[in-house]
Amino acid sequence: MSPPVLLAGLFLICLVGADSGPVWPIPPDLWKPTPGSTPSKGNFVYLNSQSGDCVGGGQNYTYTPLTALLSFTETWGILEVSMQGNEGWTGYFESMSFPAALERGYYESVERYPFNNASVGGFVWSGNGCGCNTLTGWFAMDAVTYKGGNLAFVSLRFEQHCDGSSSALRGALRWDINDHQKPLGPTKPPKGLWTPPS
Repeated sequence: MSPPVLLAGLFLICLVGADSGPVWPIPPDLWKPTPGSTPSKGNFVYLNSQSGDCVGGGQNYTYTPLTALLSFTETWGILEVSMQGNEGWTGYFESMSFPAALERGYYESVERYPFNNASVGGFVWSGNGCGCNTLTGWFAMDAVTYKGGNLAFVSLRFEQHCDGSSSALRGALRWDINDHQKPLGPTKPPKGLWTPPS
């Protein structure tokens, strides 16, 4: 092996070794939704906002494909989540730079995406007319499955503190490619509704 190839190989090994990956197993004392607060199956987005949190406004929210349009897109280890219902939300979750894919585990002390350290990971959740200029927090990938190189299932939790605030926005979401639920759409009008006069 020529010296340039050897040096290139060592450089690649150093880069790959620079990211140790998220913490696994996930610490058991991290926040979880209270039992019964999230759907037992299917896709959902659940938000739990403390008083003083700008993004969530101190409210709780639960969305499923029956009540909102949920979109989950993964590209090169970055999961984009968008939700359009009575409110609108957007979230980004970036895995560590090596490998460029979502990994199970605990991503601690992450900062606002896309201004985060790529070797640590990052995320941001915004909506409700508010977003973070800076943030501290964590997210935990409880489960991730790929099929044929495409994301097939993901379940995660997160905690976000905006701009040094002690108030937290916490959330949990699940996406399964096999969940084909959709909003019910219009129904047959009942008898007796108003009609214009002849």
